[in-house]
Formats: sequence, C-alpha cells, structure tokens
Amino acid sequence: IVSGIVIIILYLGAIFAEFVAPHGLNVDHPEYAYMPPQRLRFVDAEGNFHWRPFVYDMKKGYDEETWELIYTEDTSKMHPLRLFVRGDRYKLWGLWESDLHLFGVEGGYFFPLGTDRFGRDQLTNVIYGSRVSLTIGLLGVIMSITIGSIMGAISGYYGGWVDMVIQRVIELLRSFPRLPLWMALSAAIPLTWSPLKVYFGIVTLLAFIDWTGLAREVRAKVLSYREEAYVLASKSLGASDAWTILTHVIPNTASHILVVGTLALPGMILGESTLSF
Repeated sequence: IVSGIVIIILYLGAIFAEFVAPHGLNVDHPEYAYMPPQRLRFVDAEGNFHWRPFVYDMKKGYDEETWELIYTEDTSKMHPLRLFVRGDRYKLWGLWESDLHLFGVEGGYFFPLGTDRFGRDQLTNVIYGSRVSLTIGLLGVIMSITIGSIMGAISGYYGGWVDMVIQRVIELLRSFPRLPLWMALSAAIPLTWSPLKVYFGIVTLLAFIDWTGLAREVRAKVLSYREEAYVLASKSLGASDAWTILTHVIPNTASHILVVGTLALPGMILGESTLSF
C-alpha cells in the first residue's frame, strides 16, 4: 500500500509537472550556473529556530588559488519556503496559463537539487523528465502484456505446430543479449524522426523484446486451463476459439499478468534510460 501511494504521487507529479515544478522548464538563470543544491534550514546563522523552513541567498565567487567556481550562503537574505507561490509563467498541458506553483520562495530562488550549466533548476528537469520515463514504462508494459498474453494463450491453447513455432520465435528473441539488442534496434531509428516518433519507437522496441517471458508463463497456465470444464463447455456450446481464449482463458490468468506487469515496469523504465543514455 505504501509503495502504491508513492507510485500515485510520482504519476501525479508527472501529470501536473508545470504546477509541481518550482521553476519553468526553459527558464535560465545564468548567474546561478552550476549551483550546488541549496540547503533547507530550520535554524538560522544566529541559532534561532524557525517553524517554517527557509533557504539563504547564494553568492557566487571564485577560489583565488584554483579559480574554481564556488557558492557561499548570504546569511543576510533569508527566504522562507511557502506553498502555492507565484513564479514563472507556464501553460498547464498547453491549455491553461498560470504562474502558480506548488512550492517555492518569494523574492528569491530555490534550487533544491542545484542547477545545470545554463542555470536551469535540476529538480524541474527531473519532474518534467518523469513524464517520459513513467509513461514510456507504462505504455511499454501495456503493449508487452497485450502481446505476451495473446501469444502465450494461443500457444498453450492450440499446441502442436502453432505452439512449436511460437516457442521457437521466443527462444530466438531470448537468445540475444538484451543490452546489445536494445542498442542495435535503437540505432536503427532514423535520425530524421520527430521526438514523438522516437518516443513511440522506443516504446515499441521495449515491448517487442520484453513480451517473451510473460508469453511462456501464460502458456504454462493455459495448458492446464484448456482442459477445465468451463472451457470444454464453451466449446460444446459452439463458441469460437477466439471467444473462448479472450473470455475464459486469459481472464483467469489476469492476477498473474498483473503481478508480472507490475514487476516489469521498473525494467521498462531502466531500459528507456539506458537507450536514452
């Protein structure tokens, strides 16, 4: 239950990324480039405790000996962390324009994970990036489950030469090392494709590779289910094979498919991250 709550929070953060992120995605702060994460404090420099967390302003400087870029806290400028603050303007889902953010500071900047070389907030980048990682994993698992369930059910239900062909195809796909196969397939994606086409291309590649394990597990279950009384009754009443498989066989494997899909989701996200890298 706790893990489910965490997943729900992550997906809500991805859905409402513009509102949750403390800054705009393409808003640069060159004066704060390569800033380390700002420290959230409850006790100020004089030792006073504050119920509301706050951050200090950061001053940029250079080490006189190494000329390394360094940041130090300016304890004279304190910015309390607040909920529902006004900040960079955005369009939620490209439809509604607003400048209201879930959290932030007024009269200053808050970079909890630091900034990149352009001075863009790293936490904002992570929140927006979760849209790609989380949805690519979800879509990939849905496609993989669909292909694996259907192929496994057909293989186990019909048996014979159908089963042999499907199982040999599965063995062929599983014989390739996963990472080199991912790299080879991703390299085949044309460079001229738009980001949307590349997105769905990666989803299709991940689903194409990962359906084999589920197909074998579903096949093993269907081999026993096809001799059950309710399947034989469906056949005797004149139901087609497709109706019997979709209505009686696959639904009985739903609990197993759900568990496999849940466990496959992190692998899909890692696969997408690997291909992106």
